[in-house]
Amino acid sequence: MTSIRLTVGQAVVRFLAAQRSERDGVEQPLFAGCFGIFGHGNLAGLGQALLEAELGQPGSLRYYQARNEQAMVHAAAAFARARNRLSAFAYLLGRPRRDEHGHRGGAGHHQPAAGAAAAR
Repeated sequence: MTSIRLTVGQAVVRFLAAQRSERDGVEQPLFAGCFGIFGHGNLAGLGQALLEAELGQPGSLRYYQARNEQAMVHAAAAFARARNRLSAFAYLLGRPRRDEHGHRGGAGHHQPAAGAAAAR
């Protein structure tokens, strides 16, 4: 077994792209793509890894630029429902930072966060 050196971003993107779902013997990618707003609290390493994945294996985990965090999450949840939870979209968004008193900062004060919409 040989080792491969990867950044954390590359490892996360490869992991997400490798996930599959199966129903009735039909296998398909679990994540159809990834929504994100880079420069909005996300780590640059994930953006670079997504670009490298798209250039190396087109369509493996496609990135879609979003303009609004709430719309991005709603679209990801709607996609999962429409696909009967057989595939979903991952999303990258910032979460509000909290100061030493636990209060949320104003607009634009975000920390890195990632997730996947799981429609109920």
